This record gives sequence, structure tokens and C-alpha cells, in this order.
Amino acid sequence: MKTLQFVFILSVATLTTTANAQEFAPIGAVWYYSEGFAFSGNIDYLMITSVKDSVIKGVNCQQLHCDPLCGSPCGDQFIFQSNDSLFHYNSALDTFELISCFNVTPGDSWNLLSLDVDETVDTTAVTVDSITTELINAHSLRQLYLTYHVKDYNSDGVKQQDFSYSSRSLERIGDVGYFFNFPLQSSVMCDDNYSGGLRCYEDSFLGHYSTGIADSCTYTLRGTAVETAQQNEFFRVYPNPATDWVEISSNTLSEVSVAVIDFSGRPVLSGTWNTNRPIDVSSLPSGLYFIKITGPDAWIVHRMIKN
Repeated sequence: MKTLQFVFILSVATLTTTANAQEFAPIGAVWYYSEGFAFSGNIDYLMITSVKDSVIKGVNCQQLHCDPLCGSPCGDQFIFQSNDSLFHYNSALDTFELISCFNVTPGDSWNLLSLDVDETVDTTAVTVDSITTELINAHSLRQLYLTYHVKDYNSDGVKQQDFSYSSRSLERIGDVGYFFNFPLQSSVMCDDNYSGGLRCYEDSFLGHYSTGIADSCTYTLRGTAVETAQQNEFFRVYPNPATDWVEISSNTLSEVSVAVIDFSGRPVLSGTWNTNRPIDVSSLPSGLYFIKITGPDAWIVHRMIKN
């Protein structure tokens, strides 16, 4: 096991040569990610496009662009590839950092840094759990199964959040949970929105690739959800954080449909439960989850921390 460390030293000649052989994100490459909205119940998509070559701090980069949806971290982002490693320009800290590396073995890890709203620097540790291959359009691509461990502290050094979530990263495509599957900068999301995972990817080399999680790359849904101010009148979810069980309390319904969704948007538990009775969550890994509760006329989504 080793921890990968990258200290950015301006070696323009070396990096420029490597960047010119860019395999990742050729101009015109497009990613489509599902975006869920907790309170409204809407489902939309984020389209990320590799738009042009750019130079940042003397390094040839690919410029990626997407239009933000309701506070989702997006806009213009800059990446470059060096051999088997992919780097992202962290504009808040004015430095490049490693976001993916395929020259690794299980147990290897690296750290991502993000600047919080209170100007503290938080750490996300990325650990390689296993390595496989996946055949996509006759191309055998390496695939990393990853665990992201987020530690969030306030300016007084008090821990605010400490949770983990899993994802996987495909060679030439990136993280299937979300391209930037780490905090770019902490912010308040306007509708408790979250990434539902990669729907489609397309470039001139791989062609079109669909993960099958949506009916189409551009599928959208406009839902009917309970207004935020009314939520506590319908349901209460406790305890939160949870360890072994969680209970949904309701004064109006005796039975509801429940889906527990992990941080990457993948359902991990679903079914119909009687309200005011415990739901066993002891087998779920520690991390951040969303609990979607559906009644006869509407649904709501609560956040849950699993210890």
C-alpha cells in the first residue's frame, strides 16, 4: 500500500510533451450525468463537454465546460493527463491535484483538497479497493473501484462531517459517479440536488457508450414533491445519524415506499414499509445517503448519515 503524492513543479517541457499526447477528453468528448433534486423530485442531466485546449500555469490542459444546475459544481474546469495519471486544476487553491491514476495497486491512495466556505481546507482521501477491466465498444479499459473518505472541519478545527462513499473510475472516461466526484468547494445546494451517475459518454475514439441507468442521455422528469416547509408535518426520519436502524414516523400514513440511495445515486435498499417501525440499515457501509419516501400523492427525500 502506498500513498501517492504529487507536488506541482513547473516543468513545462515535460508536461507539454505529455499533454500533447492527450488520450483523455479529446475535444468534442461529451459526458451526460443524471442530476436528482430532492425536494422538487425533478430529474435532469448535466452535460460536460471538452471544448478546447487551454494553458494553465504553463501546462497544456483540456478545458471542460458545463452549465450549472441549481448550484451543482460546474462551469469551466481544466484537466491534463500525464501517462496514467489525470490532474485537475483546483482554482480555489491555485494548484493541480491528482484525481485519477491507473498505475496503481489495491490499497494505494491519494488526497484531494477543497476550500470550504469558511476558508478551511478539507481533505478527501481516495483509496483504490480493486482493479478490473471493462470491454466498451471493443476496447478493453481499466476500471478502478474507489472509496472516497471526506473529512470536513470548521475554522475552529471541529469536525463537521466524516463519511465515505464508493464509486468507480473508467480509463478514458472518468468517474461514473460524477466527473468531479469530490468537493470542488462546499456550497449550499438549492434543492438538495445530487448526482445520479453517468448516463452516457461519447468521443471520436470510443464512440457512444451508455450505462443504461436512464432511458436516454437527455431524459428529464418533473416530479411532485412535498414543499420543504411541510415535510415535518408528513414524515420524520430518526435517528440521524443512524447506526443499526432508522424509523420513519408519520401521523397520516401507515405504509410508504422507501428507497435508500447512496452518494453516487445508486439505490442500495428499497421496498414498502410500515411507518413507525424500524428499517434495518446495519449492513450499509458508513457514509451519506438519501432516503426517498413516496406516498400516494407525493414524495420527499431526507439526508441520512450512516455511522
